[in-house]
Amino acid sequence: MDPKFISLLCLGFCLVQRIWAQVGCHDKPKLSAWPGPVIPLRGKVTLQCHSCFDFGKFKVVKKRGTPIPKLQNRLFKNSLTMSPVTAAHAGTYKCSVYYRNTLTWSAYSDPLEILITGVFTKPSIWAYPSPLVNSGGYVTLHCHSEVLFGKFILHKEGDSQLSQQISKRLHNGNAGANFSMEPMIPVHAGTYRCYGSHSHSPYEWSAPSDPLELTVTGMYKKPSLLAQPSHVVMSGENVTLHCRSESSFDGYHLSKDGKTHESWLPGVQSHDGAFQGDFPLGPVSPAHGGTYRCYGSFHRSPYEWSYPSDPLHLLVTGYHNKPSLTAWPSHVVPVGQHVHLQCHSHFGFAMFRVYKEHGSLVPKSQKVLSSRNFIMGPVTPAHAGIYRCYGSYHHSSTWSTPSDPLEIMVTGVYRKPSLLAQPDPLMRLGENVTLRCSSEIMFDTYILYKEGETKDPLHLVGRFHGGNSQADFSLGSTTISHVGTYRCYGSFSHSPYEWSDPSDSLKLVITGVYKKPSLLAQLGSVVMSGENVTLCCHSESSFDMYHLSRKEDAHESWLHGVQSHSGAFQADFPLGPVTPAHGGIYRCYGSFNHSPCVWSDPSDPLHLLVKENSTSCSPSPTEPSNQAGNLRSLHILIGLSVVILLLLIFVFFLIHRWCPAKKNVPIPNREPEVDGMVNREDPEVEDPQEVTYSELSHWILKQKKITPTSQRSEDTPTDSSVYVELSLR
Repeated sequence: MDPKFISLLCLGFCLVQRIWAQVGCHDKPKLSAWPGPVIPLRGKVTLQCHSCFDFGKFKVVKKRGTPIPKLQNRLFKNSLTMSPVTAAHAGTYKCSVYYRNTLTWSAYSDPLEILITGVFTKPSIWAYPSPLVNSGGYVTLHCHSEVLFGKFILHKEGDSQLSQQISKRLHNGNAGANFSMEPMIPVHAGTYRCYGSHSHSPYEWSAPSDPLELTVTGMYKKPSLLAQPSHVVMSGENVTLHCRSESSFDGYHLSKDGKTHESWLPGVQSHDGAFQGDFPLGPVSPAHGGTYRCYGSFHRSPYEWSYPSDPLHLLVTGYHNKPSLTAWPSHVVPVGQHVHLQCHSHFGFAMFRVYKEHGSLVPKSQKVLSSRNFIMGPVTPAHAGIYRCYGSYHHSSTWSTPSDPLEIMVTGVYRKPSLLAQPDPLMRLGENVTLRCSSEIMFDTYILYKEGETKDPLHLVGRFHGGNSQADFSLGSTTISHVGTYRCYGSFSHSPYEWSDPSDSLKLVITGVYKKPSLLAQLGSVVMSGENVTLCCHSESSFDMYHLSRKEDAHESWLHGVQSHSGAFQADFPLGPVTPAHGGIYRCYGSFNHSPCVWSDPSDPLHLLVKENSTSCSPSPTEPSNQAGNLRSLHILIGLSVVILLLLIFVFFLIHRWCPAKKNVPIPNREPEVDGMVNREDPEVEDPQEVTYSELSHWILKQKKITPTSQRSEDTPTDSSVYVELSLR
């Protein structure tokens, strides 16, 4: 071959190598798996080795896991297909290519993990408290298995990232792991599955769990839900639930008791211009009864739903010919109020009867009524007890079986107890809290109510302590479900349906969920009594609400947040005119409307000091005092001083008359400070004279004798004068 041609060929090859290096191509190849690196047991996977340079063949080695004889000393041209895969195929693989031009092998590629699923039985996955999560809410995905896996892996469809958690031994002997979501945002919504594996074989996974669809709600306005022909349905009949909205949703979803019932129905536009989805149910059975809600969504974001509709309670009847008895507005009725007892039946009863079991009888309740509504009140303790109702037909002497019992609780029979949280109603997530209900009345039963809770209230036996009775309701480790407003009542076992007034409301709040705001006083933290001051709570987070608390107060103030000119969000709490009672340690918090009892970390404390206006100790002539007690004390002091003054004058007069005057006594060169003087000096004598004075200061009498410094001669005639100084200090 021509040497020139060989030289040009080598030069071209070197240029190609340099060009490939400049565009990011390296000598190391890349190994890929199709359809992916996670392969089900008995499935098929194809391995391909890629390189920027021309190569004729490649080889594959397995670095971890069980060796595969098929790979040893084998060369592959285009790809390597492994089928059906077994647990032995799990592990890490590398490839190397053979360059035709250089007749050399490349370096090995980065390792590729091949994960084989289905080696063990599948775990289960569920969401707590629900797979339907409000935007900004919290949810925990729990992976659970009877197999004692060393770890669990959570995978979201369409996401290449895997979350892994070391499993924990549960109290029932099973293994489990919790995957906690951050405050729910649309990016967290999707379809999840979990796997389990052992530490000694990390590339061999269990079969995937059943899929769990996690949906974020509250992204759009809520639709409305109604039942046709009625929400009360006889067993065997058909009913259609209509989900309607002003928004042009192209998909509607129906949930029952917090769980997805129908995943999706297409939306259509009705004759009145509204959009709706129709969910036919039937023939219905008791299993269809329950509480329904519906949501709307769009195809472009199928896991982002609207706010839920108002609940629709579907009642299926016909299996028992007994009516039902309910109380409106509540079965807990304050003394003096009215309550409506309603006897419901769908069997065409023409007459109803309400009967009170045990306790004091209410004569009116024993009458036969042609209406299903029975108004009772003003209620007294005698109305408290258990009620049932019956139904009957015209011209019939037989009655239906009694309804289920309805307990009517009458409150306000005794003074209200007190309710407090220990250690504090402001808690951090996971902290233990106990609600203590106590009273000076020796109640032997306490009842704890939570606003908005549909469950039966908690009852505890009261115990006696220090002359009071009390009951401690331990809520344990707090979660989001514990927040809310609580009240408690007291009662006695001999009259369990007669309750006290409700305690003052107690709001349990979880703090520390969001970053803390900052709190400052606009005029400074030291203010004078009578001035106005504004406490400004601001943050970078767009809180809907701000709360101001003072360490000395049991209640907090709240304001809606607004955005300032600087872009921060804040709320201004005006105080004033302030008094010393406003002083104390203040903190502020932030929260959102969708979770009003879930707060941020507290701001740093602000110490507000209120100073009194300073006043003079003694009233001036131009500023008369209004304090009669101080004037009276001053008058007594002046009178007493005058008496002592007269006494001293008399004593000095006697001393001057009886004692010979001393001449030539050296006197220090000092002028006394005199507040008030009585001068008995002879005006006709102009020579220097001896001076004697007394000073009264706060009940201390001092006698001093002073000779002026101008006195030089011993034979200068001496005439003593007496001065008395009264100093009220």
